[in-house]
Amino acid sequence: MKKLPTYTPPPSFLPRRSSANALRPLNGPQRGIVANQFIGTPAEIGRDHSLLHLHPDLRNSLEALLLRFKEEGIPFFLYEGFRSQARQAYLYSQDRTGASESLHQYGLAADLALLIDGEVTWERIPKLYYCWDALEILAEQYSLKLVEEEGDDGPAHVECTFTDLETVSSGLLPSPGPDGKEWWDVIAQ
Repeated sequence: MKKLPTYTPPPSFLPRRSSANALRPLNGPQRGIVANQFIGTPAEIGRDHSLLHLHPDLRNSLEALLLRFKEEGIPFFLYEGFRSQARQAYLYSQDRTGASESLHQYGLAADLALLIDGEVTWERIPKLYYCWDALEILAEQYSLKLVEEEGDDGPAHVECTFTDLETVSSGLLPSPGPDGKEWWDVIAQ
C-alpha cells in the first residue's frame, strides 16, 4: 500500500498550554490524574490528535479517508483519536460519553469533526448534509465502521472493522504489525 502523508489538524485545535492551565511534566508535582505523559487536573486532559497513536490498520484507513475528503473539499479532520483511561473516565463523569470503556482507549476508534469557517462543528444541518452523506458512503469503502445513534449530536465516531470492544477488553489485542511501534507504546502505558 502506498504511504500517504500524515494528516495534521489545524493548529487552532492542538492542545493549548497557557500559563493558567499548563500541563506539568511527570517530574513535576505529582498531583492529579495521569494523562499520557502529563500530570494534571481532569480539565487539563486534552484530546489526542496523533494518528500515530492509532492502530496501524485504522491509521492507514483514516489517513486515506481524510486525504479523499481533502481532495473532495469536505472539511473533516481528526478531532480525537486515542483516549487515555483518565480522559475516558473524565468524559464519562461529565456525561459526554455513554460508556466507561471505549475502543478509543485501545487506539481502535476515532472521532471526526468538520471545520467550517474556522469553527469546529458536528451539526447535522441541511447545508452540511453532503458532508455527512459522504462520510456514510466512504467510511465503509475505507474499511471503517461509522457508529451513529439516533439523536447523535457529537463528532462522527468511526471504528476499525477487524475487532470489537468485548474482544479487546478481554485482553485480545490485534497485532501491531511492522508499523505499530508508536501505537503499541501508547497502548502499553
